[in-house]
Amino acid sequence: GEEAEGEEEDNGNVLQGQEQERMKSNRWILSLLFVSYVGVYFCRSSISVISTLLIERKFMGEGEFGLMISVGTFTYAVGKIASGTCIISNPTRRIKIAMFLTCIISFLLGGSFSVSMITLAWVASRAVQSQIWTNFCIVINEIYEEGERGKAVGL
Repeated sequence: GEEAEGEEEDNGNVLQGQEQERMKSNRWILSLLFVSYVGVYFCRSSISVISTLLIERKFMGEGEFGLMISVGTFTYAVGKIASGTCIISNPTRRIKIAMFLTCIISFLLGGSFSVSMITLAWVASRAVQSQIWTNFCIVINEIYEEGERGKAVGL
């Protein structure tokens, strides 16, 4: 009897230790996801930083700028619908690829000297960014228990 109780306590301690390790790992992953998504938001905001300059310096008219933003928003919406309806495999790899592409496109956006190049870079950026959130949600679903997911996504 006492031996069985000792084994149950040991098993409980092992399970508790495994749970603590899982929670540490989840916090680390969630922290990385949070930092990466902040980076995506910086890239998403890059156009608003230069918008006033583009219009004031007559590089782009208000109508052209509005059209560019509208096409980018439409592309983002279509991408969100597509990413939400597709079965997505290997979400962590997709997140890395999408973030890398977002950075590259942001650099191209900064180096663009024509309205068509800026528009193309902005639309491409929005298309890539639309894929990121779905993959984040898949990763969170894989690493968090059902009751913990809302807290992780809410962060």
